[in-house]
Amino acid sequence: MTFSFRKAAAAAAAMILAVCFIFSGFTAQAATTKAKTTSAQTYKDAGYYVLSYVAEEGVEFDAETLEALGLIGGLILNDDGTGIFYLIDEYQEITWSDGKLTVEDEIIDYTVKKDVLTIAEESEDIEFRFTKSKDPAPTLDEVKEMIGAAAGGEPEGFYEFDMDDDMVIVENAEELMNALGDYTTVVLMPGTYNLTEWVDEHSKEVEKWDWEFVDPDSTAEYFGIYQESVFDGTGLILANYYGLTLTSADPEDPAEIVVEPRYADVLSFVDCSNITIDNLVLGHTIEQGSCQGDVLSLYDCYNVHVVDSELYGCGTYAFEVTDSGNLNVSGCDIHDCTYGCAMLSETYDTLFMHTDFHDCEEFTMFEIHGGNADFIDCSFEKLDGNLFSTNGDVRLVQCTFDKDARASLDENEELGGLIREYSK
Repeated sequence: MTFSFRKAAAAAAAMILAVCFIFSGFTAQAATTKAKTTSAQTYKDAGYYVLSYVAEEGVEFDAETLEALGLIGGLILNDDGTGIFYLIDEYQEITWSDGKLTVEDEIIDYTVKKDVLTIAEESEDIEFRFTKSKDPAPTLDEVKEMIGAAAGGEPEGFYEFDMDDDMVIVENAEELMNALGDYTTVVLMPGTYNLTEWVDEHSKEVEKWDWEFVDPDSTAEYFGIYQESVFDGTGLILANYYGLTLTSADPEDPAEIVVEPRYADVLSFVDCSNITIDNLVLGHTIEQGSCQGDVLSLYDCYNVHVVDSELYGCGTYAFEVTDSGNLNVSGCDIHDCTYGCAMLSETYDTLFMHTDFHDCEEFTMFEIHGGNADFIDCSFEKLDGNLFSTNGDVRLVQCTFDKDARASLDENEELGGLIREYSK
């Protein structure tokens, strides 16, 4: 994977935005000349600078908050015009001169004032600050160790898809289901995609799902679309997909995926990785009420990204996630679910960013059993029920709450403390 400053800078926002494939980035100029570096020349800005502040679209993160999030970064500017830039789990050897960093063929402007090095792009509303450290600058090997530790050892984060991935444009449920595949981007034209109508028409062709497939002792091989009987109809399970993206063709008129049975999940993924749901509307077709079907169900899945989407009832929960990792939800609207917002069981590194939760009822809104979940710049309003029940690790950063939500959290000493320290 080729490193660039633009991508790495946006990766810091990705830690904050939790969407590794959407980079607001910097508008870097194409370099016409490389920075001049000679062994005889030195520069006044030389030193070791540590990431101490990030602001993105008006949301600010100081050094304490960055440390709480586990976000690391730094710039090493050597006397001879060479250096190292590192951020989260990537690094790049660079060249530089006072006021300019050169990374491969990109020039990035910076300023230094009172030992604070600032990189900003007004058009993208992003700013990074690095404070000069009195500690000795780490060696390249030490940088590699730091970023490896920040990534939890050998990184297993979001893997980029090849540019040669298949892209299929669809206009109805039949075409949508036929288009599903590994390393495939499915672009949905505006309209409603009723998966219940599709499975009813193809019930004789679609294999029935058996949960014994995923038993550790099972030798069964499974992949593709399966059907599962529920109390009031038939649901679908998508199993063992890798690198599948579902996205709307028109962001102003997003496609809607629906199912009819109240006990069926709208989308259910089992043993899938690198799944993206972008700018879609997901929900059940009939009126709100008691039911057992969730909107998005994940079992044994990794790297699932839900971006700029709307998830609504009458699903019991918008998200029911089990034995999974790295669910990233950003810019979503979650509303009108009948039991709560999310049920997470033994699920790790879950991140909700810039997401609104509202008008859900009637039990606990967030059940988090084991694992960890972070909520950054989220809002919680008109939620009729206890807000959190958890024995996992929950952090709330720059979030907003209506009166009832705040009162519910204040009853929890640990979470209430996080609100006072990090949120509005």
